[in-house]
Amino acid sequence: KIYQRVPVLIREARGKEAEHNPWGISFMRMFDMSNDSHLFKTCQELKQEGYELNGSDFVSNSEKYVRLYEAKMINLYNHRHGDFSDAQEGGRAHILPRIPIDRLKDIGYKTSSYYWVPLSDVMDRSKLDGGFFIFRSINNSANARAFLGAVAPYSGVGNSAVVVQTTVPKRKENALWAAFSSIVFEYLIRQKLGGTNINFFILKQIPVPGPDTFDEIEIEFIASRVIELVYTADDMTPWAQSVGFSGAPFEFNPSRRAELAAELDAFYAKKYGLNREELRYILDPSD
Repeated sequence: KIYQRVPVLIREARGKEAEHNPWGISFMRMFDMSNDSHLFKTCQELKQEGYELNGSDFVSNSEKYVRLYEAKMINLYNHRHGDFSDAQEGGRAHILPRIPIDRLKDIGYKTSSYYWVPLSDVMDRSKLDGGFFIFRSINNSANARAFLGAVAPYSGVGNSAVVVQTTVPKRKENALWAAFSSIVFEYLIRQKLGGTNINFFILKQIPVPGPDTFDEIEIEFIASRVIELVYTADDMTPWAQSVGFSGAPFEFNPSRRAELAAELDAFYAKKYGLNREELRYILDPSD
């Protein structure tokens, strides 16, 4: 029913048919953890070279180093899911400890990465302003969700996460990020995955409502909720401004966030054409 109603994200060209990519979407692996490792520096190395920590960046007179995001650092609508400073002895932990809520409630709290990369190299690879949506291309089978993505500040991104770019206006992009984060999208992608890797060819074949199917009232409904879920720290201020929001960051309130996400889930269930019983089946097939 969903595939009959909603087109796939990208319908690739066949014969005389041109590619159909209404979001103008593209995927980028920004930094390869092996091939680009010569660009990476740890906190200790930067301090030894005279760099000083300013917020989440290391700066000197000649260069700025920004965080290198890895998949384990993000979760659904949360760019502060993992902090390498919490890892035992600052090591390369496979799974990072859960960040306490009281720290997440602090809008000035910024997570630390294991590596930092030159801002100039990030700018050479991506011209996106403010921040961008990234998702885990390699997931942990123990996670409740198979597809996990978040809007992250402008920074480096390792190849365990993928940067998503579009050609639509920044505020309208929120409708795509919310679709990716919805429970219906999660249900659809679980039907395709054979393991923990999310390959591009799988993602391209998942139905996603096109940008022209959203009217202005719907965009405002979505954007107001996505902004509140994403903008919980001041390192996301440039992104918030890029989508037209000029207020202060929102409190990281778990119950409020659950309510906002549920409202978006219900909206997208209707957008996908599901009725109440069909959504109940997705939520709990045994019920």
